[in-house]
Amino acid sequence: MLKTLLSLAMLVLVPAAPALAQEVTAEVRTWSGRSWTLKDPTFEVFYTILPSVSAALGAPGVYAPAGTGFAVPTPPGASGELAQPPATIGVGSVGFQAGTAMSVAAGTLLPAGPASKQGRRQQEMVTLSSAGSEIHVPVGNLMSLAFTRSLVQGSPLPPYVAPAHFRHAVIAVLADGSQIQGDYVNMGTAILRGTTAQGTIDIPWDDLELVRFRR
Repeated sequence: MLKTLLSLAMLVLVPAAPALAQEVTAEVRTWSGRSWTLKDPTFEVFYTILPSVSAALGAPGVYAPAGTGFAVPTPPGASGELAQPPATIGVGSVGFQAGTAMSVAAGTLLPAGPASKQGRRQQEMVTLSSAGSEIHVPVGNLMSLAFTRSLVQGSPLPPYVAPAHFRHAVIAVLADGSQIQGDYVNMGTAILRGTTAQGTIDIPWDDLELVRFRR
């Protein structure tokens, strides 16, 4: 009887072993002709945070637009930083790179201001456009993404931005077996990141032809 009671007490005191984490892999085929099997795949987005114009000009909370002769206060609640603004700001026929302040009136360059910051975050949703409507699909609910692309004739993008401009569509297969056909998809700066025996691999989303998740 005593042994039985001790055994029951041990069962109560010993915590249950945590459930094993679900391993996710992705079989990937790219437009460049490569094939990969990635472990722990994630979609990640890179972004740049640039200092505000007011910080570059040295007047916190206030900046003076060129040629206006007056100052405009920073909107209430603004953080003083802009996420993903243009990399180059043009003033007339003159431009300056982020992190460099310019005195337009004097025509001289002032010392560089605060440096820009690079960031990266995991993307939990994939947004598809279907007949003008946006559909947000959780990445965790995806079983596969099959992309198609068509060359855009007469693209307005200069060659140094994109040697070839493609318009992408996609068919998404969900965990319940249903399909969503997106006639347009643009995931911006997103990459598919995962690991192999050789190390971490980052694949730009627009090089993806097929992604098949295994859970």
